[in-house]
Amino acid sequence: MPRVTTNGPVTIPIAIQEALGIEPGDKTAFEAAETGYRSRKEARRPPRETIPSYRGSADSDRSSVERMYRLRVN
Repeated sequence: MPRVTTNGPVTIPIAIQEALGIEPGDKTAFEAAETGYRSRKEARRPPRETIPSYRGSADSDRSSVERMYRLRVN
């Protein structure tokens, strides 16, 4: 039986991780149910489409450093 640490985290047993498809870095949600609580894996967000906006020629007043900075902070 898993235990909750003093900071709140709980270790999810490997068998449950495999059954739910949970991998390191995934987020899970705990929801109230009639018989207690249940856990489910949160859907991953699709990656943002920032790179395709820079495809083609680099016709821009911005320098390559400025364009790279914009990619990193967005």
